[in-house]
Amino acid sequence: MDPAILAPIKPPQPPGVLETPGETVSMTKLEELRELLEEEGPEAFDGFLGMFLSSLESGMTDLRASVAGADAAAVGRCAHMLKGCSANVGAGGFADACRLLEDSARRGRAGDPDLALVEAQFARVRAALEPLRGARRGPRW
Repeated sequence: MDPAILAPIKPPQPPGVLETPGETVSMTKLEELRELLEEEGPEAFDGFLGMFLSSLESGMTDLRASVAGADAAAVGRCAHMLKGCSANVGAGGFADACRLLEDSARRGRAGDPDLALVEAQFARVRAALEPLRGARRGPRW
């Protein structure tokens, strides 16, 4: 059988969306943030990205510890914080994964299976945003 027949059909990405494997980050949202920060100087957006990624790393460290300690309330708080941060930059897959973990925590589950999904989405967001640090607007920006 022709392998092309078995290949999944991939829907086109809407304009203004940066694609990474299995994840999207809204370039429109990032551009809005860049424009807001331009008044502070050319390095402001890079500083924002650095602080944002550092905040996510810290939140993930707290989340992992909360899951390891089986503290559903702490898992819910961490997932909620990460969900909001990721939504602010248009990282919908990460925000959705955090929402699932937050919902599980509300039901009293500490989230081991859900943590794997959050970890995977976090890695994708980091991989998409890290190259933008220090980058200037170009064809994809």
